[in-house]
Amino acid sequence: MWAEGKSMKRGSATALLITLLFALTGCGKGREAARQELERKGIQLSLDAFAASIERGDIEAVDLFLAAGMDPNTRDREGSPVLMVAVWNDRLAVLNTLLAKGASVDERDDKGWTALIYAAMYGRAEITRVLLGKGADVNAQNKDGESALMMAALMDRRETLRVLLDAGADLKARDSRGETALMHAESHGHTEAVLLLRAAGAKE
Repeated sequence: MWAEGKSMKRGSATALLITLLFALTGCGKGREAARQELERKGIQLSLDAFAASIERGDIEAVDLFLAAGMDPNTRDREGSPVLMVAVWNDRLAVLNTLLAKGASVDERDDKGWTALIYAAMYGRAEITRVLLGKGADVNAQNKDGESALMMAALMDRRETLRVLLDAGADLKARDSRGETALMHAESHGHTEAVLLLRAAGAKE
């Protein structure tokens, strides 16, 4: 009980610190305070450290990086928008923070993938809802013509499939091989996904 109370106090103190830092953001003082706090924690102000904080879901560090002036639309060492790092690692809180601070919801990587297409592939249903709520293009297609709906069907991500269907995803869209989401589900034997797509109006 004591440990829990101590943890809550520490969390409250951290929240207060972050609030004060954000209140000062926009002036040199706020950025410097955030940078000093990162330094105090032994965290280098670098792109790699920022991406690593997102990957492990360290919301406190991510807040500090953003307060220190890190661009929410920056890309990791591989050239992928850091929003995608949050999607890959299922970091919903971090994703919300990045979006709130101006991360572009439809930014693409070098393969033409968007965060939404990755969310569908990994079956991140809640993240998919958030991205769609922020205006993500439900019918965006990568360089191979694959959409979020196709990836959800291909990987048998049924909950995510439902979210995309509710958002009006295009059932007729075809990838570069001429295949639709329904074809992907059928060719991989995903019976329930096939039933969902057919119930939504998908046809051969």
